[in-house]
Amino acid sequence: MQFPKWYPRSLLNFRPLSASTINTAIARLLRRADEEDSATLAETFVDVNALFASLSSRDSQVIFGRRGTGKTHALKYLQETLRSEGQTVVYLDLRLLGSSGGIYTNPGVSIQEAGTRLLLDVLQKTYDRLVDEAFDGPAADSADSGPLLSHLTKFGDALSDIEIVGETEERKAASASSTRGAELGIEAPRLSAFARTNEGQRLAAEREVVMRGVARHRVHFGSVASAIEKLIPSLPGKRLWLIMDEWSHISMDLQPLLADLIRHCLLPISGVTVKFGAIEARSIFKLDRAEGGYMGIELGADVAGDIDLDEFMVLATAGKNATAFFAQLFQRHIQAAAREGEDLGFSTPKDFVKKAFAGEGAFRELVRAAEGVPRDGINVLSKAAMQAADGRITLRHVRDAARTWYLSDKQSALRARSTERDLLHWIIDHVIEKRAIRGFLLRQGSESHLIEWLYDARLIHLMKRSISAKGMAGVRFDAYSVDYGCYVDLLSTRGGRLLRVEDGEGWDVPEDDIQNLRGAILDLEEFAASEAAGIDPHAPPEVVLRGHVREGSMTVESPVALGAQKPTTKWSVLVESTEGIVVVPLGNRPIRMGSSSNDEIRIRANSVEPRHAVVELDDGEPVLTADKGRVFVNKLKVTTKRVTHGDHISLGGEVDLLIYSAENRDGASSLGWDG
Repeated sequence: MQFPKWYPRSLLNFRPLSASTINTAIARLLRRADEEDSATLAETFVDVNALFASLSSRDSQVIFGRRGTGKTHALKYLQETLRSEGQTVVYLDLRLLGSSGGIYTNPGVSIQEAGTRLLLDVLQKTYDRLVDEAFDGPAADSADSGPLLSHLTKFGDALSDIEIVGETEERKAASASSTRGAELGIEAPRLSAFARTNEGQRLAAEREVVMRGVARHRVHFGSVASAIEKLIPSLPGKRLWLIMDEWSHISMDLQPLLADLIRHCLLPISGVTVKFGAIEARSIFKLDRAEGGYMGIELGADVAGDIDLDEFMVLATAGKNATAFFAQLFQRHIQAAAREGEDLGFSTPKDFVKKAFAGEGAFRELVRAAEGVPRDGINVLSKAAMQAADGRITLRHVRDAARTWYLSDKQSALRARSTERDLLHWIIDHVIEKRAIRGFLLRQGSESHLIEWLYDARLIHLMKRSISAKGMAGVRFDAYSVDYGCYVDLLSTRGGRLLRVEDGEGWDVPEDDIQNLRGAILDLEEFAASEAAGIDPHAPPEVVLRGHVREGSMTVESPVALGAQKPTTKWSVLVESTEGIVVVPLGNRPIRMGSSSNDEIRIRANSVEPRHAVVELDDGEPVLTADKGRVFVNKLKVTTKRVTHGDHISLGGEVDLLIYSAENRDGASSLGWDG
């Protein structure tokens, strides 16, 4: 066969590489704990810093951690361990609640109704699991099975309370028959189970309810709590362990309400332990009430919140403990994934590192790339093994694999979040570039949804909390690092100017030394004022009032001040100006806005036409009409539109206005604009 002259010489000698046995085994690794059976979970679990000792305490608590940190693995291992000790455990994956995708997000259902239905779903699933335990678990052959079934029946009855608004009809039919070697059955609406007992009577009941009207769910905390409390002594282990995983899957507006219902219904019972698995940035356990008190669960008081898996195994702070943890984690997972009779050539974590890696430096780099997240570490390891083929994993394989994992798993989410992407690039360019580091400090208390999103997406990682910075005594900061794979990708596309070159291995990613971060401080206000934030720093226009609008108008520094300085009318228009926020009351007469001296609100700005827009009341509600200029309401161009409290108005795309109602319950706090 003749090859053309342009054909690459390297391809003429190409031969397919066969992967080594160990690299093939690595490529078969499972990425998620919910894909593994109980035996594999027990075999692959690696305890760290007495994590399991804390998790297995009888105290109700929350275990925090971002996706991939091992929450589900730890909770399922807890479940299997407790069951092996004869304890009663109910594990609930909140993603699988029957109506989670429908009724709880239906705007036609009140939040109280949705939250109550959600609690009923939780209790219903708990009931179903307990029935399974009673008939198939250790209690089935126990002398206490009779009382247990009786208490389960009462528990089911307590869940069946439905209030109907309107007419109802109820028809009942019941029958009873005795049988030899009898079966015991219990019935309740939507609840049924059967179990064999040595002696007894078969009971059967049918109930048909015809409902006309609206069904409203309600929970009698007293009856439910009483039923559970009486149930506890009949359970194996005399305790109910309720594990609620994937808490953050619940809608955030329902989380505090569900937490509050759990606080009243389950937490007061001495024989109940509740464990939550949650992502901190996506969880709201408590809301403070304006009149005092709170709704939900208070961490530290009602339940413990002392476990955060994100802080356990970051190399910069955990050091040798991190390398030991990941070596054991990888070794156990790989051996669990090996085929029956397959000899991988290692039996200890230390042997695994020697067998799979070209040197300890390459393995240490893999631990850095994992950023303390086991799932990320497993995926990077798997991709590095595929690149290594029939050889050992090198430093270059780890870096290429980390970049590939970032591109396939994290970058897609970043593409859709332009402001977050701009902040990440700004951190690289303005905070850490000149220091040849990949970390930075953020002042504690600097609340930012941008930082929370980057952290939750595993694009930045927490290294250490509460440290000091150079020349800023008494001020505390949290130390973060930019994701390893993200950093490598960003810098590879920029020619590697931020990285030192290491012979034979390409780029040298800077070491994670927290001491070197003490001068790299991220100032979010500086970013917000920069062009990178995409915010137009235009100066507010000059605004002059004339005619009837001057009466009752005022100027405030921020809409928040309206809590103390009440407008004279129900409706007002807030206009950004050089003097502050001009509050113009809306009365019975129309208000013209534009750059003409005849307008009631005269605005001097390049994009404002002489007769730009008119706002007036129609049946007591404000209506905005474009006159000769471009008018936008909430970024949508309009001609005539009825507006309401909180609507943002833009004249010509340059001048900002807001509609304000003095009767709105949330007042200025709901505007989301500080001028």
